[in-house]
Amino acid sequence: MYKFIQNKVCCFYLLLGLLFIVSCSDQTAKIQHIKLSDNWQFRLISNTIIPEMSNEFYEAFVPGCVHTDLYRNQIIGDPFYRNNEEKLQWIENMDWEYLTLFDVNDNLLERNNIELEFKGLDTYADIYLNDEKILAADNMFRTWKVDCKKFLKKGENELRIIFYSPIKIEKAKRDSLGFDLPDIRGFTRKAPYHYGWDWGPRFVTAGIWRPVVLSAWDNVKINDIRVLQENIKKDTAIVFIEVEIQSDDTLVSEIKLSLLNGNIQVDRDNESFSLIPGLNNITLNIIIPDPKLWWPNGMGEAFLYGLHFSLLVENTIVDERALRFGLRTINLI
Repeated sequence: MYKFIQNKVCCFYLLLGLLFIVSCSDQTAKIQHIKLSDNWQFRLISNTIIPEMSNEFYEAFVPGCVHTDLYRNQIIGDPFYRNNEEKLQWIENMDWEYLTLFDVNDNLLERNNIELEFKGLDTYADIYLNDEKILAADNMFRTWKVDCKKFLKKGENELRIIFYSPIKIEKAKRDSLGFDLPDIRGFTRKAPYHYGWDWGPRFVTAGIWRPVVLSAWDNVKINDIRVLQENIKKDTAIVFIEVEIQSDDTLVSEIKLSLLNGNIQVDRDNESFSLIPGLNNITLNIIIPDPKLWWPNGMGEAFLYGLHFSLLVENTIVDERALRFGLRTINLI
């Protein structure tokens, strides 16, 4: 996981918390990713149900949610035990605060771009970095990215997230219509099963349900990569690799692409692409001989291919991604 990054002038490495990588002052230094998963705390803000929780912070687990954090801290009983569901409906009407502290050093601050990425926030939330509001979230299903370099400082930084009761917000939206609705869940981009289903209890929860990542880079990075299959036959399959690359400058990049098929590896190296400032989309195709299909449970092997994509500038890897995918077809007869 930890890798050495070399250039013509120097070679050194930096370990920062859970960060894996890196970096030199050279503009082709590798992107840094720091998962902010540790040292989280949470507390109840609007407190009329449990007075002893007033302004008291408890340990939180990220990713997670407020129900599991309350249970781990033995504030509530097992939500799935007997009729505990009825006793825990007060949670959905409360506002909650999550907080963590993390350190930043000079090496990170020297990077051209620093971004906070929230991969999943549930759901209505205001985010503060060092007491500066940087984001208002209202969708559980999307990723939120914020340019945060100007808000960071050397040493200790505070990240605070306030989650608001979705029930209060949804009721206010319903009341503004001037007529009544039997269900309020349609106002919010949030998992519908949280509101109860015939197969599950009602727990309208809140929290940081996917990782929070601090990323730092200089001139170029990979935004996204996806695999599209096409023309799958018994002897060959064609796969398209679509890559979105963000660049600050006009420059030439190279790619390395490796596809793992069991013990067989298909490589495509040293292909060059010209990048312009902004978003750049690159599409590559790979022909897979004797493709192995992914089968559902009980029908065959659920085989997955491994894909590794590296982005290089001046023969130095600046970013890379790895993913797994399956080849399959569905026919309606």
